[in-house]
Amino acid sequence: PSEKTDAANAYTNLVNEGGITTFHAVLNGSTGNKVESKYFGNTTGSLAEQGYKAVIVKGDYTYPEAGFGEFSGLIIATGDVKVTKEFQGTILSGGTITLDQNVNVEPDRDAVLHALTYSRTIVDAAGKTQEYHVVDFLNGGDGYLSSNGKSYKNSDINLGDLIVYENWQKE
Repeated sequence: PSEKTDAANAYTNLVNEGGITTFHAVLNGSTGNKVESKYFGNTTGSLAEQGYKAVIVKGDYTYPEAGFGEFSGLIIATGDVKVTKEFQGTILSGGTITLDQNVNVEPDRDAVLHALTYSRTIVDAAGKTQEYHVVDFLNGGDGYLSSNGKSYKNSDINLGDLIVYENWQKE
């Protein structure tokens, strides 16, 4: 029933905002690089796989972020997202998504599926190690992965079918 309320949308139905809040609380108490640690990626594998990333942000986000370059994959932000260069993947925003002039966002299923398999280990202020997975930030996120921790390549989920445009106008 909550998925059918007037306030329901792709973001509220898919994103575990409490998980993002908890992650950033631990991240802010860590001794690691707080800006870099919000990026989930693969440092092994093919060069293409290394270009796939997920970024989990509490608040606003601008793609690409200064010093971190372009990537394909998944952006999840609780606030607004501003896209200043071409992006391939999926953006889930709790606020407004703004595209600069002549900038396109194209879906990239492979990039998103790869990004869903990534994890990151954070050491909190007390020295305790905690592992976070990209799917932790999605409601029912474990359902996006097969039993071996890999993403489902033949998923019938089309996030594009879940997006609703309201009060949209081209400027």
